[in-house]
Amino acid sequence: MADLTTLEVEVDVNEAYISRIRSGATARITLDACVGEKMAGRFDHTGVGESLRFAGRDWSVVCRFTAAGSAFESEIWGENEQLMPVFRGEAFPVVQALLR
Repeated sequence: MADLTTLEVEVDVNEAYISRIRSGATARITLDACVGEKMAGRFDHTGVGESLRFAGRDWSVVCRFTAAGSAFESEIWGENEQLMPVFRGEAFPVVQALLR
């Protein structure tokens, strides 16, 4: 299980803000999320550029996706490296396959 109280993050900092960095200071980190079209229409803070808070974290909505009106549009997608520790996962809970 990941210990999120000691999370190490690598970020790019604009030169104009380097003077604001202080050793031991706290920082607010947002993670990227992609919101399905149906989800975006039903909940606040799900527009591109907005910040969505769930699972005790802030997620920056960076895109919206469609999936031909399917149930996938009711989901929020993100990178597994970001989502799995937050939800204390060690493996993918769902695998989707196209059978021919």
